[in-house]
Amino acid sequence: MNLITGATGIVGSHVLAELLKTNQKCLALYRKETRKQRTQNYLQLLGFSPELIEQQIHWKAADLFDPAALEQAFEGVKRVFHCAARVAFAPSEDQAVLETNIKGTALMVDLALKHKIEKFAFVSSIAALGSLDGGMLNEKSQWNPEATQTAYAWSKYLSEMEVWRGQEEGLDCVIVNPGIILTDAFWRRSSGAFTQRAKKQNSFYPPAQTGFVTATEVARAITTLMSSKIQGERFILVTVNKTYKEIFTALAAPWGHQGPRKRLQKFWLWIFYYGEYLLGIFKLKKRVLSKGLIANLFSTASYDGSKIEQMSDFRYTPWGESIQLLNSRANWGKS
Repeated sequence: MNLITGATGIVGSHVLAELLKTNQKCLALYRKETRKQRTQNYLQLLGFSPELIEQQIHWKAADLFDPAALEQAFEGVKRVFHCAARVAFAPSEDQAVLETNIKGTALMVDLALKHKIEKFAFVSSIAALGSLDGGMLNEKSQWNPEATQTAYAWSKYLSEMEVWRGQEEGLDCVIVNPGIILTDAFWRRSSGAFTQRAKKQNSFYPPAQTGFVTATEVARAITTLMSSKIQGERFILVTVNKTYKEIFTALAAPWGHQGPRKRLQKFWLWIFYYGEYLLGIFKLKKRVLSKGLIANLFSTASYDGSKIEQMSDFRYTPWGESIQLLNSRANWGKS
């Protein structure tokens, strides 16, 4: 039995799809019935029959802060795909992001050790590698605690420390660090908004460059690693390094235009940041921007995602094919 946390999220739903392809039994954790239904609908769009979904997937309502429910979920489980995470960048969400991601991962690791799980996969992020403006980062890149980071980046970095702690205590594990994940579904969630933003020709784009990968590639990579003998390793999952403008332009093709045309200006963003800060002092407005987020929106970084191809049977799908597939499903993420 495979246990998938965050099964209704972008990565979790795609992991379910990969496991269904080989008729593997899954215990899928979820929090909201509406998201569970949307995930089931998405799996049907991918071609899986309702009968197969019902037969192979057992759904369980559970929260990462509910030890009793998680304890029950681990019964009979052999492999864990820990995909659940809180993704937010507004300062008002910082504490929740840190607590959810770090404490949730620590609890999952403790339960995996207690129940002698065969293998544990953790979905981290390239954010956990830190930042190196203008440079190339790989799995050996060192986290810089002095650099300006988002709370989300800190939460992923510290969550990885919990997984490595589990490894030291005898847990076989792998960590993946995906770039920004593009998806054909779930527009209203985290990176799923990229497709929605690409539709808006008159909106803004940040001048940053970073690593990108599709959710399908992330799921294929994770399931490949979990079926291999590889353990105690981390892998960057990045197919291409491109600017936001290039990605928006590629995703805007189904809508017959070039995507967002207005370049975001750092000057006005800082004006907005300090305005929010002053209003926040008087509790007149919740802050949306952070220094870490502004730094990310104007940085230029590249990521080397080749290690996984060197150590496993996984091979990235050519980028053009991945974008073509996403664009062929351009309307899937409306719900």
